[in-house]
Amino acid sequence: MKLTRLILIACVFFALIVPLQASAQTGMYFENIQGKVYNKAFPAAGAKVTLYSYDGKKPGSEYSSLTTGSDGTFNFRNVAFDPANPVSYIIKADREGNTAWALVLYYPPGVGPDQPAEVQWINIDVASDVPPMRGQTTVTVWSTVGQGLPVGENLARVLGATVSLYNVDPVTNNLTQVSFASTPITGSDGQYTFPALPYGKYYLRAEKNGKYGDQYFWVTQQENALNVITDIDVPKATPTPGIGPGGSTPTTGNGGFLGIPGFEAVIALIALAGAVLYLRRE
Repeated sequence: MKLTRLILIACVFFALIVPLQASAQTGMYFENIQGKVYNKAFPAAGAKVTLYSYDGKKPGSEYSSLTTGSDGTFNFRNVAFDPANPVSYIIKADREGNTAWALVLYYPPGVGPDQPAEVQWINIDVASDVPPMRGQTTVTVWSTVGQGLPVGENLARVLGATVSLYNVDPVTNNLTQVSFASTPITGSDGQYTFPALPYGKYYLRAEKNGKYGDQYFWVTQQENALNVITDIDVPKATPTPGIGPGGSTPTTGNGGFLGIPGFEAVIALIALAGAVLYLRRE
């Protein structure tokens, strides 16, 4: 009886310690890959999700596959990640002949216990209008300075910032500027949307009046969002004249009735002349 108990304890010990030693020796980390599959924005139950290795250009060998639950979610458990390679897997979702792809983005652990490793949650729509292996990417440019900051807030959206985009070589980190038919410039909401960027790593620079903000980022899914923080001066907004009662635009004190200067004085003189004539008749 004692021997059996000792054997069980030893098995538990090795089951816990050996993977930790292997992780320490190889530098690998084990994390879950989770996400949700949609079909025209509705959860896709029963979709087949396959996990492949990825060499930076194309899918490799199949790692594992599973089927989504009733809510469209999936979870690949205890997948090995190399901290030096943030994108080493790619996912394919398949339902009723419709397929879609997404890269798996891994954030290695930072310094300290409050920065654990993390795998980006994956949302993938098998009926999306975005072309395969491309992602719609919305960039929002923010400023931390300027008189245009809303009361109680420390960021303001930057209108009219020029956005430059570069491809980043995953091996050499060399930059190659991406050309567009027209220069990308942020709108009144501080945003610019790239409709279909190929999956991969990019460098972005937002600039205005000699000041700029920049950031490296990955396009890994059909929809991506990026916030760029800058020190671009944001001018104070000019108040727009309000609309007066009844929908009319208020006039200045010298505008007169209906906008005709001196109109009230003319009416008063006519009324006075009429009163004088009436009294003379009497």
